[in-house]
Amino acid sequence: KKTETTYEGPKLYNVGVVTVEARDSVVDVIEQPGVAIPTRVATITAEVAGRVESVPVSKGQMVYAGDEPTVLVTLNTDLLQAECDRCKAEVTIKKLRYERVEALFTRGGATEQERDQALANYQTAQAHLDASQAKLKRAIIVAPITGIIDMLPVDEGEFLQPGMEIVQIVDNSKMKIIVEISERDVSFLALGDLTKIVARYRGQDTEFDGRITFISQLLDPTTFTSRVEITVDNAEG
Repeated sequence: KKTETTYEGPKLYNVGVVTVEARDSVVDVIEQPGVAIPTRVATITAEVAGRVESVPVSKGQMVYAGDEPTVLVTLNTDLLQAECDRCKAEVTIKKLRYERVEALFTRGGATEQERDQALANYQTAQAHLDASQAKLKRAIIVAPITGIIDMLPVDEGEFLQPGMEIVQIVDNSKMKIIVEISERDVSFLALGDLTKIVARYRGQDTEFDGRITFISQLLDPTTFTSRVEITVDNAEG
C-alpha cells in the first residue's frame, strides 16, 4: 500500500546571532547552612584556695582585659598574706646567714660546702617567697579576655578550691561560621577565600563578609563532608 505525501516547502524560523566569547573562569556558588559560634570562650577557674570575698561583676556584663583588667572575683587573703609575711621573714634570716658565711669563707673561717649550703638555703627561701607572692596575686581574679560574662556560678562567702569554675567569658567580636562541605565541593575552596554569610538579624536577612580560616583535612565517614570555618567580623555585636 502506497501513502502519498505533499511537500509544502521549507519551514521558516526566527533566529538570532550571538557572539560567543571565551571566559577565563565560571563563577560557581555553593550554598550551605551553617552554625555561628564565638571565636573565643574563656572558662576561668580558681588557681588558689580561698573564700570568696567579693564578686563585683554580674552575668551579661561586658568585661575588659588589658593594662587595667576588670576584677571578676576577689578571694580572702588573710591566710595567703600570713604565709607571704612568714616567707619574707625567712628570706631575711637566710640572706643574713648566707652573707655571714660568705664573709667567713673569704677569711678562711668557713668551708666551701658551708657557703654553698647557706646559699642554697637562701635561694630556697626566696623561691618560697616568690610562690607565696604569686598565690597572693592570684587571689584577685581578673578578666583574661575582653567579652561578655555568660556564666558566673560563684557567690560571696563560697569557699573555692583550685580548679573550680568561677566565670565564663564569651568574646563575640568575631564569629566562626561552621559549615559542612561535601567532598565534591571542598576541593574548590582554599584558606583565605572570601565568602558571603546571610543571617537573620533583627527580623531581616543581613549579609556579612567572611573569610575561610580553616578547612578540615579529614572527611566525616558518615556524611562524607569536611568541616569548614569562616571567620566573620562582629564588631556591631
